[in-house]
Amino acid sequence: MMDEGTDPLLHRWRSFARLLMEVHPRVGAAMYALSLGDRLQYRVGWNVIHPSRDSDKGVRYTLVKLDDGKHTPGKHTPNKPDVPDYDMNHVYEDDTPQLIETQAWARMLELSDLLAKRDHPELPAEFIRATQQSIEVASLTPLRGDAKEIEQALSDALGHMQAVLARGSASVADLVAPVLSTVRSYMSFECDGEHAANVLARLLWSLSTVFPSPLSTSTDADRALSSSDHLRDLTFSLLRDRSNKTLASFSDMTYLALLYGNVSLILYSDLLESETSRPKDKEMLGQRRLLVDEQLAHEAMPSLVHPAWYCPFGLAESFIARPEGTESALYPGARVALERGETDPKKRWNVIEEFSARASAVSLIESLNEINHPLAPTLRKHLMGFLVAYKMGGDG
Repeated sequence: MMDEGTDPLLHRWRSFARLLMEVHPRVGAAMYALSLGDRLQYRVGWNVIHPSRDSDKGVRYTLVKLDDGKHTPGKHTPNKPDVPDYDMNHVYEDDTPQLIETQAWARMLELSDLLAKRDHPELPAEFIRATQQSIEVASLTPLRGDAKEIEQALSDALGHMQAVLARGSASVADLVAPVLSTVRSYMSFECDGEHAANVLARLLWSLSTVFPSPLSTSTDADRALSSSDHLRDLTFSLLRDRSNKTLASFSDMTYLALLYGNVSLILYSDLLESETSRPKDKEMLGQRRLLVDEQLAHEAMPSLVHPAWYCPFGLAESFIARPEGTESALYPGARVALERGETDPKKRWNVIEEFSARASAVSLIESLNEINHPLAPTLRKHLMGFLVAYKMGGDG
């Protein structure tokens, strides 16, 4: 019996769940429809994207090209192109279909039903049903995140930290437990990526600024920047190392990289807007933010949007996507079939399956306390200094 690392049905289910929960279920479903050739509201040429009522984003623009009969949108930009308004198509985020009306949700229910009947030990029926319910509930939240929910999560986390300090003795692990809890909730599909990234960014910013330590010489901005850089490095490391892992580990590493990369983007943006940032600081921050943004766009997103390219689920899905990247494969072993010119999706999958069976596995949940910890060493050292000083003050 195939394990989760090589079973295409299990991998397909996980890919769908992560696609739907990376930003917001309705956004993920729209991306899937677009990958199948459904233009939705987009048209060839320049499109103006109007944000939802709940968004803090401004108007964005994207150029859609016709590639082999398929509509391929480019990267979003806030800069208005040199094109007359009447030549641009207007797209409104609030017109995105409800999740239950989409092809992606129908496919998710189909895959969930098939897996629930098998009751796989790695993905028991109870977990599948709970995940499906979480996604459906998340689809009813505002498209661009609920500010009140984020503020409530931050308030709960700070309340936890105050309770830990009130006990009189604490460790850094006790103090920052809400940080790891947010990451684990995201990895378990209990919240979408937009929510998790904003909560995690706010938590790291608070940990950098509201716990003064006389034993630390680093500034608030230093610690926030250290966290940004730390998450950037983790993002790059996860994307680089995933190609030698099984499919299950590859998928987990990609998903975690998306979270950490998006948190670093938020922190870089916050530092750019900070009054303490000098012109030369802003130039450096802008470059680092752009580098992370480009890496996520080109190396992380395709693996979630186009899993069907490698899976034997039918010709219609098998030929809708094009593999990207030259340095590493979207999936372990994929380049072997590509370089051989293999077009049969079943034979493509066989190569990947064989590679995945030989590749190593990693449990990200277990590694979060070690190599994939979201707290930068600089911030952990600062918090340790704060706790020592806090305890010394209490003893006095």
